[in-house]
Amino acid sequence: MQSLDLRGFAADSDEFSLDTDARSVTDTLGQLSSKLPKLRCILVDSHAEVNPNALVRNDAGLGVELPLLLSISGCQAKIEASFFTSPYFRNLVYLDISDIPEIGTTRSLLQTIRPEFLPRLRVLKIQGHGMGDSGAEFLFTSFRQQLWSVDLGRNSLTDEAFKAVSLTFPVGNLRIITNKNATRSAVEGSLRDPQNLDRNGQFLFVEESEWSATFNHPDRYVVDAPSYINTQNLVITSRMNGLTKASSDSATSIKKALTNPTEHSSGGASSLTEHHDPEVCQSKGGITHLRLNENMVSACCISQLVKSAPGHLEHFECDSMLFHIPPDSLLGFLPPGTKLAGILGAAHLFRPVFSSNLQVLRIHHSLVTQILSIETDHLSERVPTMVSSWAAETFLLPRAEHTYPQAFTPDMNPRLRSLTLTKIPRYSTGPLIKNLIQFLKLASLQERAVQDAKASTRYQPQTLPGLRQLGLEFEHDPSQELEEIDSSFDGSGWTAPDTRRVSASEVGSSDLLNRLTQKSDRLQALLLSAPTGDQFLRRTLYGKELLVWVGSGEPTPHKAVDEYTRLAKNAELQHRIEPATPCHVVAGVPSGSYIFGAAWDAMMRFTTTNKPRKEELASMLDVIAAIKQFRAVTRTAYQKVQRDAGRWDIPLGAPHFFWTGEIQVSRQESTAYYTHSKFWR
Repeated sequence: MQSLDLRGFAADSDEFSLDTDARSVTDTLGQLSSKLPKLRCILVDSHAEVNPNALVRNDAGLGVELPLLLSISGCQAKIEASFFTSPYFRNLVYLDISDIPEIGTTRSLLQTIRPEFLPRLRVLKIQGHGMGDSGAEFLFTSFRQQLWSVDLGRNSLTDEAFKAVSLTFPVGNLRIITNKNATRSAVEGSLRDPQNLDRNGQFLFVEESEWSATFNHPDRYVVDAPSYINTQNLVITSRMNGLTKASSDSATSIKKALTNPTEHSSGGASSLTEHHDPEVCQSKGGITHLRLNENMVSACCISQLVKSAPGHLEHFECDSMLFHIPPDSLLGFLPPGTKLAGILGAAHLFRPVFSSNLQVLRIHHSLVTQILSIETDHLSERVPTMVSSWAAETFLLPRAEHTYPQAFTPDMNPRLRSLTLTKIPRYSTGPLIKNLIQFLKLASLQERAVQDAKASTRYQPQTLPGLRQLGLEFEHDPSQELEEIDSSFDGSGWTAPDTRRVSASEVGSSDLLNRLTQKSDRLQALLLSAPTGDQFLRRTLYGKELLVWVGSGEPTPHKAVDEYTRLAKNAELQHRIEPATPCHVVAGVPSGSYIFGAAWDAMMRFTTTNKPRKEELASMLDVIAAIKQFRAVTRTAYQKVQRDAGRWDIPLGAPHFFWTGEIQVSRQESTAYYTHSKFWR
């Protein structure tokens, strides 16, 4: 017997005892080395009554087979301080200790999760512990590049936890530096750092080719050529070719790999970890799979993290992130303390030019829809969910569309196989539905382009599959709130705007605008103007003198540029120098310019001058129903074309726009649980 897998079984059943004297699974765990000498995988997830401490009673002497996989998530016994120092665990490759009391908050116990005691560990899952920043930083600095998969979901991590995360990524840059690889640069664009300022990817510009900016190169679906070795025996092309799937780090997949020896394995523990399934057992040189769901990190932190991983991330998850805007921006009926969640202006970071190996991504829906989430958690001032959704589309979306006009589309990264969009509201005034349907149409058009590439008359190249799985994770259904919203909605039941802040009416006034954009005579003298009207300020960063673009000296066709021009003159907003991204360029910023990120972000200042009427909320559309209807209509049109043509292999894409990939819908039934549906194949 190679695996003891009790997931989904009753832990107190006698049939799981190893002999008639054993009274429980806990007793059984202490006899594994003697009763099951070839045991490799132990899985007792969600058995709250099982005490994993019994495992340390097993003999770890010579000749004893040591387990390679241990999954005890959800066990509620308090783990002994010396648990992970037991010799019985020294060959572990996979360890899941999620939702076990006190591990993430007990310093002495957490500090035993380290390479000295777990030298072969490759996959670590430690969700739901309330772990703080220091705990995560300890894990990063201790294991460095030993692990290839880490799951820190459902903890209490902030941006401070990731100061050392760059130490954990594999060495070697998979990204293209300008002129190093002409073929890939033409297809995907390349990166450059003209001032040699780069700090873990933070100051890299994307240099576009004539095709890469619009993602329409004819060879964008062709897989990479095989790696080759030059005369110095150095591998030049080292990223995944795009056809090979990213490794799975699920317990089920790894159990299967560890219990099915390869032809090179002689069966012993040493040979197993050295030869058996190197994708699982051997180090990849650092983290390639990272999950950060349900923490308190910011969108800025996520952007910096992706930049600091030099293209090696294959699987990345972060279902929500704080989106910071100026503190005086939330005006109107939204209460103080309101937070925004989502990510804007970062679509380029998930292109191959930055994320060379990315195949699986789970992230807040705003990456695609440009619609942020409004969160008001304070119970006494909580805004109803439907109102938050209404306000996000009514007030936030117009600001986002001109400030961060570039959303993620399938052809931005044809190497991406699976995308899951999280925190999607159940009801919409229209734009959310429109943006999701547009994404599905683009996925269908990508399928057609891949189909055409395969049928190329010039050659028969191996092609990327493109996007094949789309997950849509919806928030709970708030429709019952309509019954609770009555006449008090118009005033008495709501918190009044904070009069200590700038009033809603004042935001649009010329007086406030003048105060925000006022510039001194000295500042005016420092402005440098190019012949085109572009204006710059001299700044020194890391010992290098830079010209920071502060807008145009004359009106432009770009609303964002004109607004940035006013805001960038405010000395309080002249900080966080950063390279203009492709999103900034689409908004009108000159390519290759440095800008003041604080001034640009200040454009997200918005006002909510009125509350929605109950009738407006009642007219909001069910997003799931709308997407399901679109799916049904396109499927019917697709089948009609098949019938009319008398064959199944018809062209994909337009005019039917049916996408043959899998859509998996998850509906949050409460604040904690999702149910899954796969009815839109």
